[in-house]
Amino acid sequence: MYAKNFLRSESWIEKAEDLLGASHLLEEKLVCFWESLSHKVDAAEELAYLGNLQAPYFMLVAFAIENFCKAYLIRKNERDLRNRLFRRLPSYINEHDLARLAKRVDLPLDAPEEELLARLTRCSIWAGRYPVPATPNGMRNIEEFSDGRRYLLCYFSAPDIPRVHKFLERLRLHVDPPSGVAD
Repeated sequence: MYAKNFLRSESWIEKAEDLLGASHLLEEKLVCFWESLSHKVDAAEELAYLGNLQAPYFMLVAFAIENFCKAYLIRKNERDLRNRLFRRLPSYINEHDLARLAKRVDLPLDAPEEELLARLTRCSIWAGRYPVPATPNGMRNIEEFSDGRRYLLCYFSAPDIPRVHKFLERLRLHVDPPSGVAD
């Protein structure tokens, strides 16, 4: 059963969709949180609680993106993986850096997508799970991307949700194109 589920790219896609389903429950709360900030609603305690949902929301989204990418890689490398299944698996199976995974699946990224994926990676590695980074490197809050500009990685904002949706739509089409559509 392990081998069958591991090598079945659809299993990875289904898990990604499950994670996104859970993230949508938090997404509704985040939208309310960001709207209340723009209307300056006086509910400080509830706002603080809702604001704390940002990192777990983006963590779930990051896990889903990771699973979509791994579904693509498993489909592409099924024969090699079948031969290595109960030995040492390729390093990309344990990869969590979303920009690196996107490159592995041949999905071109622009600098704003690199920045979004870096912030999502940060959530998946530690910010969505732990109070502090597990490594000193996790404290880096600014990173330079392909456009030569430096971006802040430790924030979330209302425009992130539509950006995430747009990226996910593009990734889904790349990973699992509709029948008869070549990648």
